Amino acid sequence: MELLQRVARRPNDEPNRNLCAVCCSLFTGRRQDKELGVPATEQLHQTVQQLKSTADTGCHLCRLRWNQLSPEERNDLQSCTKITYGFWQSRVGDGVVFEYWTDQWSCGTEPRVSRSVLIKPQADVSTGHPHDFDAGSSTSSDAAFRAAKQWLENCDETHSDCKRWIRPSPDFMPTRLIEIGATPADTPRLRYGTDLTTSVPYVVLSHCWGGEVPLRLLKENVDAFRAGIEGDMPKTFADALEIVRRLGQRYLWIDSLCIIQDSTDDWQREAGLMERIYENAWFSLAATGAVNSFQGMFWQRDPTTIPPLEVRASWRSHQTAKYYCWDPDHWTKHVDDAPLLHRGWVTQERVLAPRILHFTKEQVFWECCSLRASETFPRGIPNNTSYKPSMETKQLATGLLPYRTPALQRLRLWQEHVRIYSDSGLTEPQKDKFLAISGIARKIGPPQDYAAGLWKSVLTHQLRWSTGSGCSRQREWRAPSWSWASIDGKVFLEIPYERYLENGNRIVFKVLDVDVELASADPFGPVLLGRLQVQASMLQAVASKSDAFAQGPGPVSVWLNDILGFVKLDVGAVGERETLYCMPLHMSPPHGHLAMYGIVLRPAGAKGEFERCGVFHISNVKPTDRWVEKASESLAKGVESEFIGPAVGESEGVLWKQYNLTLV
Repeated sequence: MELLQRVARRPNDEPNRNLCAVCCSLFTGRRQDKELGVPATEQLHQTVQQLKSTADTGCHLCRLRWNQLSPEERNDLQSCTKITYGFWQSRVGDGVVFEYWTDQWSCGTEPRVSRSVLIKPQADVSTGHPHDFDAGSSTSSDAAFRAAKQWLENCDETHSDCKRWIRPSPDFMPTRLIEIGATPADTPRLRYGTDLTTSVPYVVLSHCWGGEVPLRLLKENVDAFRAGIEGDMPKTFADALEIVRRLGQRYLWIDSLCIIQDSTDDWQREAGLMERIYENAWFSLAATGAVNSFQGMFWQRDPTTIPPLEVRASWRSHQTAKYYCWDPDHWTKHVDDAPLLHRGWVTQERVLAPRILHFTKEQVFWECCSLRASETFPRGIPNNTSYKPSMETKQLATGLLPYRTPALQRLRLWQEHVRIYSDSGLTEPQKDKFLAISGIARKIGPPQDYAAGLWKSVLTHQLRWSTGSGCSRQREWRAPSWSWASIDGKVFLEIPYERYLENGNRIVFKVLDVDVELASADPFGPVLLGRLQVQASMLQAVASKSDAFAQGPGPVSVWLNDILGFVKLDVGAVGERETLYCMPLHMSPPHGHLAMYGIVLRPAGAKGEFERCGVFHISNVKPTDRWVEKASESLAKGVESEFIGPAVGESEGVLWKQYNLTLV
């Protein structure tokens, strides 16, 4: 530990003393730049075993590179035969790519694994670290708390956007809060908001329940908790109390301790208040690195990994200068890909909270409307570091992107959040699917435009959502089949793009009525029924018997009369020679070859009622072919509903039957 503390101070007179001889050679002599898309040719370490060895013996660049590899990649690269490198340049900065080659890939043109390290002149990156900076060996260190306090103070004093929109309402208080007391000796207790004479600042906790049931507020212990929450708290809760106390506050909101967990009425009422609870908090405290409430928020760490790696480069073609090196996935690795961010409720919590303090396994991170920062980069993470969510997301939640923002911009944010949210886990999806994203929905659009997770104003496009791999649909009804909320797993929404409409692509069906029956007065909450009445064509499709992928999860070929198309089911696989019914939604312009996109249906039982079960597309069809008419005529008897007559497609010389259909 003495060595680690010593090298953490990183004296300026020996910037490369923490590099092995091989890594030192990267920053001297002729700099080997590579062209984009061309494999690196300069050889570095021979094997990953050598890389790990030099990482273990103190080379900070080797350690950074080793930490970039996942456990699976480390295992795969046991047969690594060479490691090559090459520098690259871009508008936002430079970097060096490291490419790992294995025997089975040695004859190809692509490496087995490729990772980059960003490099930037020290003069262009402000860290604010003192010469003798010591990060401490835990995320509970004084250095970590100094950074947290500085972020909060700077946000309060200098962030104009945050000052404009982070205004806790003096008229709102959560129903219940945990009063933590002024000292660690004080027993925390449950307080009702109505018991407090004035509005008080409070902090909210985002955490993973995981497979373990945390300490919970129940009907039987409400009075006991008001007297004092005795006994051992889960470590995450205990650490959260300490953090809030050290940051000078006295009140904390924790879902499992502030919502009566065995009361459906209380739970539904509090779930409806979630938006206001988070947006009125002083800040959100996130147990980002923990998988449950028992792991805690304070983690041991190597303090030498916290400051950015400093090197001195003396390339022949460049002026000798000091550079910082860091992982471009610095934020993504520690925050976006952390256990907490895979919890469904946190998608919403992260958007609604104006400011978040993340305690990860290695360091503390900060995000607000104006800044993303870490202990490595306390003054702001350089802008060429990757992030998953856009800064627009938090600006939307705090009002910087209000309703006057163009609708498509808000809908693209909804599209992105549905993708992230649907790929996250919910402990009780039947109960929570709509509620856990309702707070974001309230920010996107008005309640009268919302329909079971979709928006009526763009329903003609959003009906063609699609699923990722491994999705399922539960037998217990939760949402209409035409809503993505009926699916457990990753989904992708479609929204209209101006370019799509400008190119002459046409909508070839009509929405006649949307009927959604709600489970409560909350228009963004759970639904009991959802019926969609449309006027549309129907094309009969039969799975191709020769399709080698007919039993797999990906798109499969189908015959629509004599034309080959492709179908992807929402869940499961297309059965051999299975008959499906394709409902066209969009068509390409009438000139040139025809392309068509739509959804796949199955009869739902009653005449004229269908369930959505997938998506389809066809392309490169000559518009003179009368295949659509023939396919429409081939509908099986008993499936055909009320005939309406020709409506669209006449410009191609094709008469399409149109039907009144009900999607359920």
